Amino acid sequence: MRNEKKAKLNGLRLLLIVGAVLLLGGIALLLQNNTVGVTQNEPTPTIGVGSSAEQGLKLFRNNCTICHPNDGKTPAKGPALTGSRATRDYTFLIWQVRNGKGQMRSFSSANLSDADLASIYLYLSTELSGK
Repeated sequence: MRNEKKAKLNGLRLLLIVGAVLLLGGIALLLQNNTVGVTQNEPTPTIGVGSSAEQGLKLFRNNCTICHPNDGKTPAKGPALTGSRATRDYTFLIWQVRNGKGQMRSFSSANLSDADLASIYLYLSTELSGK
């Protein structure tokens, strides 16, 4: 009887160790690949020092108004942005600008830096979010 208990206990210990190794391995893999809820191409949003809505408006006018005229308030080649997801979701704005979609072309970081996008987002979120 005592040997049976030891065997069961050893089996449970082994099962626990294997489970812990698998769990830790899975967590390590997720962290290594940075795939916890985002795709690998999706940037990490950061709004840094020096980002401003005023600068964002200037950048928007220089890069975006050809398709989003009237400072993004009027539809043309692209939609009006007032109240759009791009005015509320910084990660979405970055993804949309970096990847393009439909008629929208993509803008690389050589065209618009992450700091530029942060400023554009500040403009959009303060002036066009509809709040």
